[in-house]
Amino acid sequence: MADAVNVQRQDQADSARPSRRGPTVVIIIASILLLLAVFAVWANRQLLETDSWVDTSTELLANEEIQAAVSTLLVDALYDNVDVEAQLSERLPPDVQGLAGPLSAGLRELATTAAREILATAPVQDLWREANRTAHEAFVTVVEGGDGPISVEDGTVTLDLRPMVEELSGRVGITLPGVLPEDAGQIEILQSDEISAVQTGVDLLTTVVWILVILSLGLFGLAIWWAKTWRREALRASCSGFGCERIPDLLK
Repeated sequence: MADAVNVQRQDQADSARPSRRGPTVVIIIASILLLLAVFAVWANRQLLETDSWVDTSTELLANEEIQAAVSTLLVDALYDNVDVEAQLSERLPPDVQGLAGPLSAGLRELATTAAREILATAPVQDLWREANRTAHEAFVTVVEGGDGPISVEDGTVTLDLRPMVEELSGRVGITLPGVLPEDAGQIEILQSDEISAVQTGVDLLTTVVWILVILSLGLFGLAIWWAKTWRREALRASCSGFGCERIPDLLK
């Protein structure tokens, strides 16, 4: 009889004890939202901080596919603005000037190889970093709607690789005819008709960060309030590692 009474009392105590599952689920959701907020902050930092952009772009230059693409662009810019065949013809003896065409094609292959080689050198990487820094500063100016070297209304943001084209010409012995045109060796990053969409996206990303942070903090507060008799544990779970390391204990 006494055992039955004790069991009944234990059942009543268990039923009166607040469930941990509800607050734990809320802590999990809040942790996920806070993690998404951290990711959004990182994305915003990568997009709008010039130093981060420059460092990332320099790391990407070590990628073989990107090296190949940049090398091709540099060689194309060089051949589009210099009559290489004519230069070779002038340097050859009259009786072999007819070989200028084939030699020009062969030199193009050598120039592509040379371009990939110089991309691994410190001076050219410095040129790459400076070009990316200038382009990103213009990008931020445009996106934030300020005054700068790029017009918000009708400008474009470009990555200017003309100094690298000039470096390549010296490496392969091709003489440049004065100053290269402004569009030589340029990569278009942002067109004028895309500015509004990018500005909206950046504003939205900033807003999302605040919404996620506010929601996550609110849910953490709700979970702590809901925990009642084990609020101290819930508070530790909310403040420690997004609550993840405490979740298995809470579910026991």
